[in-house]
Amino acid sequence: MKVAQKHKRLLRVSFTALYLSGATYWLLRQFFRKSGEFGPEPGFYERVFGPAHFVLALFFIFTIGTLWITHIKPSIRGRQHRFSGWLFLFLLGCLVGTGTVLLYGSEDMIKLAEKYHPWFGLLLLPTLAFHWMSKSQKPRCNESRARGSLTDFRLQRFEHRRRRQR
Repeated sequence: MKVAQKHKRLLRVSFTALYLSGATYWLLRQFFRKSGEFGPEPGFYERVFGPAHFVLALFFIFTIGTLWITHIKPSIRGRQHRFSGWLFLFLLGCLVGTGTVLLYGSEDMIKLAEKYHPWFGLLLLPTLAFHWMSKSQKPRCNESRARGSLTDFRLQRFEHRRRRQR
């Protein structure tokens, strides 16, 4: 199922902004913290990029919602399942889950989510790139499904019932 140019552009812009803000926030958090009176403290830019990443995540989720209507749902209904698409949705679900834990979880859960959230985010880029670059396999013949498939069997059964009713 092809994605319209405006949706591709929206997805690219929102994903790039989200990815860059998340990577920048992670780098600032890991390597540029200041030593404070009570231990490491966040700097000014870390305080800017954290909330910016959160707002961009909301925008990206909205974009995925529009993509759900125009691309994902029709692809599922048309039985055009691609592993890279399912992997992308799985990683996205993991990111939403760990992001929610980072905001509302207990201290132990937050520590666990802090370890895995950047890795899920890191894996999202190659998964999406592979999904964009790879082509879905189209049937070689003019038929929509190969002979002997379940859909072909259902069509034969329907035609048989229709002939019996006449």
